[in-house]
Amino acid sequence: MPDRPLPDALLDRLRLRIADPVRRIDQRPSRFQAGMMSLDLGQLFGQLRQAQADLGRIVAANEAGVPDPAMTAQAEEVGAAMSTPVETPLPSPASAETLDRAEARLGFALPPALRQLHGEVADGGFGPGTGLLSIDRIVDRYLAVQGEVPRTQRWPDRLLPLVDDQPTLDCLDGSSPGGEMITWDPDGLSERAGDNAWRRSFGTTAPSLESWLERWLSSRSPDEALQDIMQKARVDSVRQSRAYFAAMTPEQRAEYGLPEVGWERQIGGGLGLDEEA
Repeated sequence: MPDRPLPDALLDRLRLRIADPVRRIDQRPSRFQAGMMSLDLGQLFGQLRQAQADLGRIVAANEAGVPDPAMTAQAEEVGAAMSTPVETPLPSPASAETLDRAEARLGFALPPALRQLHGEVADGGFGPGTGLLSIDRIVDRYLAVQGEVPRTQRWPDRLLPLVDDQPTLDCLDGSSPGGEMITWDPDGLSERAGDNAWRRSFGTTAPSLESWLERWLSSRSPDEALQDIMQKARVDSVRQSRAYFAAMTPEQRAEYGLPEVGWERQIGGGLGLDEEA
């Protein structure tokens, strides 16, 4: 079992990143998704039946040329809920009692690095994808997935699901010397999957929990990546505009209200392109 603790510097960098709700996880659930996840199976089917009935009313009203204002407003509300990320507080670190109880349920000790992560940083709610599960949910998922695999196969011992990005699971192999991070992707597996297909459903994604976290800390969050794309689009647009006006005479530029000297800075000033002027 991996027994190497996580470096203090790594823990400090984690605390700094997850203090920002926007950068805490890569896939923030919408208000709509959060509401669905809070329902039990019966409530979920009830919601789906109601949504189907409401959709039928909207279609019928539109076909009759008499839109239903109440249904339209409800549809807009659902649309807003589906596009608005839910703000969730960062969990406190797990207590020693919580961690001990998790080990008792598992029947074996947690990898020290995982115990340290949940006991000193936060009890889940941060990290790649939808974020690490709480320690209790890690145990729940470990116990549950053993009944979800093809009947011809057996879930590996001590392979702990840390992130549940349905249908894939990012897992920590508590039986490997370095504590490898393994992704399980059940897509394409049948109820009677053979050994080769079963083995192919697992893939090593990092040699250790530490390196897996390091890679995430070095990555851009989805929001940051989107901002980079938008910034590049703005810069490209400004450069194209400057090239367009650069081909004109000063008199032609003056017709657009641009001065003879320094006109470039009036097109996209503040985007960090002043040195190109």
